[in-house]
Amino acid sequence: MKRFLIPALAVLVLLFGCKKPDEPGNQNNEENQGNQGNQNEQVETYKSITATLNGSNLKDEWAAGDEIQVYCITQDGADVEAKYVLSSGAGSASGTFVPADGVNPLEKGGKAYFAAYPYDEDLTFAQHNTFAPNIPAEQTGASPMFTYADDAATLNFASFLGAIKFTITGKGSVASISIDDKNTNNILSGNVTVNPKTGKISFKNASSSKHSITKKLAEKVVLDGGTSEPIIIEVPAGTLAEGATLTILDVNNSPLAVIDVPALVVEAGKIADAGNLNFNAVAQTVDLSALNGLANCYIVPDVGKYKIRAVKGNDSSAKLDVTSVEVLWESFCNNDEEIQPGCLIKSISYADNYIEFETADPFQPGNALIAAKNGEEIVWSWHLWLPEVEIATSNYGMEGAVMMDRFLGALKPAVWGAAPDPQTFGMFYQWGRKDPFLGVGSVESTEVATCAGIARDKTEDAQMTIAETIQKPTTFANFKGDWNPEPDNDLWAAVKTLYDPCPAGYRVPTAEDIALFTANDSSYADDLPGWALDADVSMAFKLGDPATVWPIPGYLNYNGSYDRPGIRTKVYYAPSVSEYAPSFYLYEGPVFKHSSGQRRGVAGSIRCVVE
Repeated sequence: MKRFLIPALAVLVLLFGCKKPDEPGNQNNEENQGNQGNQNEQVETYKSITATLNGSNLKDEWAAGDEIQVYCITQDGADVEAKYVLSSGAGSASGTFVPADGVNPLEKGGKAYFAAYPYDEDLTFAQHNTFAPNIPAEQTGASPMFTYADDAATLNFASFLGAIKFTITGKGSVASISIDDKNTNNILSGNVTVNPKTGKISFKNASSSKHSITKKLAEKVVLDGGTSEPIIIEVPAGTLAEGATLTILDVNNSPLAVIDVPALVVEAGKIADAGNLNFNAVAQTVDLSALNGLANCYIVPDVGKYKIRAVKGNDSSAKLDVTSVEVLWESFCNNDEEIQPGCLIKSISYADNYIEFETADPFQPGNALIAAKNGEEIVWSWHLWLPEVEIATSNYGMEGAVMMDRFLGALKPAVWGAAPDPQTFGMFYQWGRKDPFLGVGSVESTEVATCAGIARDKTEDAQMTIAETIQKPTTFANFKGDWNPEPDNDLWAAVKTLYDPCPAGYRVPTAEDIALFTANDSSYADDLPGWALDADVSMAFKLGDPATVWPIPGYLNYNGSYDRPGIRTKVYYAPSVSEYAPSFYLYEGPVFKHSSGQRRGVAGSIRCVVE
């Protein structure tokens, strides 16, 4: 915790109570205790503190691991801090807290005690009575709480904010709710100072101050004419006296509806009930190509209406002459269930240089390929990726590239220790091509997953030009070597290219991006530094902290046959410097191989990185 002390007086702390706790590692220092003799034995300390939640709005019970920080203001005016952790009372409003490991209890006899929840080493405690927290513009949980007492044996925590509670009734998928005070002079979020003793709260004059707060729901609320569970948003006391405006937002942060809220009396530590609020959702057509940019693949997160610009890849100037659009294929959950057209994409149309489509309702995870046509000829195609679990990114403690938590096209990340799941396998790509090919339908089979629409075709032992791959995005080039008769090393590169298959905001990784994940360059290594293999259950590797799991989905051989599921995987990257595709293998064994000798006609996996 940041704090402002009075150095000249701080040295007198030991004489006036509230001795500064030992630094971590010095707890119960027997040698020091022996030197102090009976003097220490007579000092009274707070070996435990009872803390109660009183009118705390969002935080109404303690949880295991909760920590508070307690300040003792000494008789000489200095401050001494100690961290206390919950020892009992989880699940109730009253809990017992004891000093954290390595911290001695605060001594009794101070002038005053101030406390904050949760413990935050960066929270400023100034002038021996004032905390300086932040009311975030995007609210995901309970705000900090503070308290003041003459005796720290019992602390009563309450929120310095008030709150509004309501339910909503309507139809739509709700991810967040934004609240605006109708009195535009009222500030709802930003940096504040709080004095728990006087109850005074002051907003700082800073650019952080905003007149709105957005509540991000822990899980999206899907309503079909029903009513949600109660929703609580914390706001400063005294606001909303002239009413408020609620904006209901979907997962794309697009407004579904705007609701007027009547005037409310908002008091600190109390909840004002706004009752049930009805809304009529107005479906917004979300421009996916405007959210993060243009691409050959777009992530479709939820039920809704969407559109993308009909241009080639990420080239805004490469407009297309389009007479019609269609869904080429769609794969429900990437498994071998019987699939009907429209199971993922309900409708598709073209107007004003945009392709518009609507998802099925309810939302069905999967992958689809759509195409723009001029007459009967396909002029370009796009991969629509509808994941079941929201995509996350990390560098997994490798201090390298930030990458996705799964292979391109996987509906959810693989889980360490869980049985192999084809939904975690993703799509397969011939090196340099922009369009995906379906993988295995089930772990026990080498049959390619079924789809609704055009089934995968393949050439008769022949290559395909780039123009032919554009016209025939579902045709696999069956050729032992490079599928392209004019090898091009720059189809995928260190910057996003016209043929990059990753979604907007991502690109194919380079050798440098994955260098830390492929820690050695030897051909085969029995020891994989940092890697672990679960060959018995998951058929997967893991690496990093937090761990990233790499399933072993197999690959499509150069003749289009499905090969080696659960035995090996080929992960492609760029750029290529020869007629072969750069990749690394993970084999059951465990062994590892870093290779630039993979034939480009083999279709492997891709782990996209953030641009």
